[in-house]
Amino acid sequence: MDNWFWVVIIPFAIGLILLFVEYRSGIFVPKKNLKVEILVDAPLFSVHVYKGYEGKIDVYFDGVPVDNLSIFALRFSNAGRMAIKSEDYEKPLNINFVHPTSIKQIDIASSNPSNLPITYLSTIKWVLFEI
Repeated sequence: MDNWFWVVIIPFAIGLILLFVEYRSGIFVPKKNLKVEILVDAPLFSVHVYKGYEGKIDVYFDGVPVDNLSIFALRFSNAGRMAIKSEDYEKPLNINFVHPTSIKQIDIASSNPSNLPITYLSTIKWVLFEI
């Protein structure tokens, strides 16, 4: 009787407990999870900060005058354990800005795989990424 308890009942009970824990937490289920991190969101320059200097200070980006200059960097990554495919999304990734913004430059720092085709379209209020 003692051997039966240790060989069958205890492993069976442990298995049921693990199944319950997995069901509640999803630890063992492969998931798709797109993670978005804001790496940098920093103003570099604003003419309006320097009261009385409007019209006296000129700042240019790529030969075009600007009043405010900021840098904004995002990282998109797969935080799950399954590959995220383009058909997993109904529409492309869209980044909306609260205030009207003139986006002067978009750089793709890296991608994995390195030949992943990433295209984008930007307007004053949003950036649309197609992967």
